[in-house]
Amino acid sequence: MGCIAVVLGMFFPRLVLAVAWAIGICNATFWGVIGWIFIPYTTLAATVASTNGLGQDWTIVVIVAGMIVDFGFLAYSSET
Repeated sequence: MGCIAVVLGMFFPRLVLAVAWAIGICNATFWGVIGWIFIPYTTLAATVASTNGLGQDWTIVVIVAGMIVDFGFLAYSSET
């Protein structure tokens, strides 16, 4: 089941965040909603990092990886 969530998260991050919010995995605060709209991969990475109990170093690595993916999509969309 975890692998399916990862694959869906790669293609549909907003759907996975909505399901995670619906079943109570993540708490949707103001910043969660803003992240859901503007930077879904970073928000998904932060949710994964906070729920898996990763160490502080790995949490930063996971969130930075989400930011790189988000900014990569933003850069690609501005070129076309």
